[in-house]
Amino acid sequence: MKLRREIANCIHRYNGWEAVMRVRISRGWKISNFFGHMLIRIHDLLTVPNCHQDLTFSITLEMEDKVMTVDNTCCIQSALLYTNAEGERRIRVHTFNIVASNNHQELMQSVDPQAAAMILTQL
Repeated sequence: MKLRREIANCIHRYNGWEAVMRVRISRGWKISNFFGHMLIRIHDLLTVPNCHQDLTFSITLEMEDKVMTVDNTCCIQSALLYTNAEGERRIRVHTFNIVASNNHQELMQSVDPQAAAMILTQL
């Protein structure tokens, strides 16, 4: 039954084709690594042959220099441009804001253990 459900999911899920994805982050930060099934064209542009709801990407960030904003935030924006099954070009944009902190206890309380374990296995 499990195999049947997984095959049905693969056949019936919504797919995007010929996708490109650009990831931008705030000044003072840099992307150190990408993890996932894609081709890195340049430091912030990715080529994704096909994308679907079960596909995930991970990035790791580093502070480039000591430039911090007043509220110590880092904004991350990703834009995915893809072609759907009907041949229409679509774009999906996601913006995420994180707070940077020098307090180690606060940092450890905000970590998602499953996400951290997945990134550590990729290193």
